[in-house]
Amino acid sequence: MISAMAVEEIHLERCVPEIFQGQSVLVTGATGFMGKVLVEKLLRSCSDIKHIYLLMRAKQKHELEDRFREFTSNR
Repeated sequence: MISAMAVEEIHLERCVPEIFQGQSVLVTGATGFMGKVLVEKLLRSCSDIKHIYLLMRAKQKHELEDRFREFTSNR
C-alpha cells in the first residue's frame, strides 16, 4: 500500500518539470551545498528549462572565474 505522502511525492516529481518548462530561474547561493543540489536537480529533471542564472560573488582569494570553474568541474 502506498502512503499519501508517497503519492504526493510522485505527483511532485511529475509536475516540477512542467512548472519550470520554458521558464528562467535565478539561483542565489549556487556554490553552497544546497545551491549545488538545486542546480543539479534542475539540470537533471527539467530539460525544458529556458535559462538558469547563477548569482555568484568573488571571495578574497578566489576570483569569480575560478569559483565558476570549480563549480562546473566534476569534482
